[in-house]
Amino acid sequence: MEKVIATIVIIVLTMGLISYAIIGQMGGFRDTADTVTNESTRLDAMLNDSSIVPISTVRGYMGRSVTNGFDVYVYDGADATVDAEINDSIDECGENAMFNMEKIYDEYGKIETINFYLISQASAA
Repeated sequence: MEKVIATIVIIVLTMGLISYAIIGQMGGFRDTADTVTNESTRLDAMLNDSSIVPISTVRGYMGRSVTNGFDVYVYDGADATVDAEINDSIDECGENAMFNMEKIYDEYGKIETINFYLISQASAA
């Protein structure tokens, strides 16, 4: 009888430890699913409207603006941030920030100005 009770106790403890490990993994799966959902929403927005771009695109145009001869302005609300302030403004935005991009061309079809309007700083984490 004692062996039966000991066996039942061992089985219950083993199942408890296994279920504890599984519950921890399920929490990780939920976090991953939330991240995937947020990223999916961001990608859907970019696919539906090609003028919506991530912060990496803004940084890329900022880096090429001097060599290619166009101006870049970033609007985070009412006012534009320009020149030296642009890098600070961009660094304040999260890595998941989304912008609406507007390109202005000169009479020869060359890019003259690119305006970026902050539309979302939603976190995907």
